[in-house]
Amino acid sequence: SKLIPSAIARGTSQYGMQTFDQSIFALLQSDLISYEEALRQASNPDEFKLKVAGIQSASDMAQEAMEQALSGAREDKSSFSDNPQSSDSPFEFSNN
Repeated sequence: SKLIPSAIARGTSQYGMQTFDQSIFALLQSDLISYEEALRQASNPDEFKLKVAGIQSASDMAQEAMEQALSGAREDKSSFSDNPQSSDSPFEFSNN
């Protein structure tokens, strides 16, 4: 199905999945392969050119939005204290 590659691309941050082209793009960004080799190996060279040029597909934008939401949720959780008796806690505890 044509939906599988886009599902994999969107699942990068949540499940650690990536498409072959995402992997090639990471190799290119790390200077481990040339642009020409990346285009030769890309499953969709035209879409890959757009990604390299900084033009994002709808699935890329959805993925970034999800990553930002997840990182924001992690930051919110880290602001709470692990100590239930800290002054930040909305609960009151007594040792009666």
